[in-house]
Amino acid sequence: MEQIVLVMKRKTLAEGFMRKMESRPARFHLEQDYEQAGATIRRVGASAALVEAGEDGDAGVPYCLTLCAMLRDEVPRCKLLLFCSERDKEGIRMAVAAKLDGSIDDFVFYDAGMEYLCSKLLSM
Repeated sequence: MEQIVLVMKRKTLAEGFMRKMESRPARFHLEQDYEQAGATIRRVGASAALVEAGEDGDAGVPYCLTLCAMLRDEVPRCKLLLFCSERDKEGIRMAVAAKLDGSIDDFVFYDAGMEYLCSKLLSM
């Protein structure tokens, strides 16, 4: 069974996502402490991680892309999907550059449907 870590501040969203995915062949783990993401990914043997970039505060796109670059070094087999705002033009530019340089495997916007997000994570 696939192990997927959700690195997210929004617990309600993460819990809703995990409920939606209960019938899927994967086990989801919520990590709200971004600094512990690497340890959690290693502990559960995650094959993928969804990293939520907040729209404000200290976990924005620049911080999350720095985290993803560190995770790429620490857990290179874990696929990284950045979850970010479709309204943040600079964040989008940075996400595209990170995908092109291999720091992340892909990104998806907040306004993506739940089914799309689920299938994206499971196909990584």
